[in-house]
Amino acid sequence: MRILPILGLLCLSLLGYTQTPQRIPASFTPIDITFTYEQSAYLHETAVRDTTREGYHPGMIGNHLSFTGLARKAMVAFEGDSPVMAMDTVRFTRFVDSFHAVAAVPTILGDAERHEVVIINEAHHEPRHRVFTRSLLQGLYDRGYRHFGLETLANYEGADSLIQAMPYPTLASGYYTHEPGFSAMVQAARDIGFKIFGYESNHILGNEPSHRETEQMMYIVAYRKKHPEGKLLLHVGYSHAYEGELGGSWGKAMAQRLADTTGLDPLTINQTHFRESVDTFRERYEYRAAASAGLSEPSLFVNDVGAHWNFDNDIRWFDRYVFHPRTAYRYGRADYVFTFGRKPVYLDVNVGTEGPYLLQAYRPEDDMSQAVPRDVVETSAADQRALALEPGDYRVLLIAPSRKMWVANIRVE
Repeated sequence: MRILPILGLLCLSLLGYTQTPQRIPASFTPIDITFTYEQSAYLHETAVRDTTREGYHPGMIGNHLSFTGLARKAMVAFEGDSPVMAMDTVRFTRFVDSFHAVAAVPTILGDAERHEVVIINEAHHEPRHRVFTRSLLQGLYDRGYRHFGLETLANYEGADSLIQAMPYPTLASGYYTHEPGFSAMVQAARDIGFKIFGYESNHILGNEPSHRETEQMMYIVAYRKKHPEGKLLLHVGYSHAYEGELGGSWGKAMAQRLADTTGLDPLTINQTHFRESVDTFRERYEYRAAASAGLSEPSLFVNDVGAHWNFDNDIRWFDRYVFHPRTAYRYGRADYVFTFGRKPVYLDVNVGTEGPYLLQAYRPEDDMSQAVPRDVVETSAADQRALALEPGDYRVLLIAPSRKMWVANIRVE
């Protein structure tokens, strides 16, 4: 197996490996904010894990931790007691002997030129997957893609107009958009020129998975009829991007139902199948071999005649499988948060009360009672974590475990 780090040096730069963190002696003053929607969007880790908390659900721990910059802990919470992956010796040998890595971004962009629809999935607790989708946006727009559908966005009459009217994603925009990297992806798409829309099921047909897949497809088709110009990009969770037959209560996933209804063959991209685990023995053997050989950027695997690794799928499949490099942790954060011009920023905190603190950074024009923060991190004197911020002015909201709040104005150089 050969690893070809085509853009490796560029990726090292984008990930901020050579960045010098900025430390700011912030002056905090008390403030009282009444949040207009879902005040519990950002919780201290102790509150997230509190089984007596209203709204607690063990399956949501990883999501909440990812919202506050605790990426590794989110992975641990999600993995839990997930099974150890068995090795298919024949398949693994074929992968190692016959396939090599190529850069995912330029390859996918080239493939996308031959399609009208691109569907890419994510694991909902892994912000890295939104960083990757964001890295595709400009290239896809340059190739005629104009509409960006997101499973997580609110889907009710007038929701699209409200999302378009707000200057930045709000806490009411959706659920996974509470993660700052998700909202940054949405805003980047808007800035490029994409029209943003939601398509999630409202359970009109019922609660079976097949009903949800059908309703998602129906909403996308209805949107497409209103906006026939330009190509379509969809960012979905996990299995919604499967082509072929899933069987059982699913029948077919949204992607295949969309293909059947429109006659368009989507380019389906999987980020969830071959991914890292905190406990590496839980990883698929193909991912472990690729990561051990040295992935320096998101990669696809092809053989010498250009055929893509397809996991030996038959009745169900994805067109492309992305292998991401292992996450490195710098300044207390996952390395991928320091992309797109964001740099590590530490704040010196002295508010006369014990941490850990939630630090939520907003632009001066953001309504702190509604806007999704530009970054959120839980930090303490004993376990310091940097904010990841682009240069400019910010208001930083500090929330103590008691839910007392302070605010400071800072400038990131």
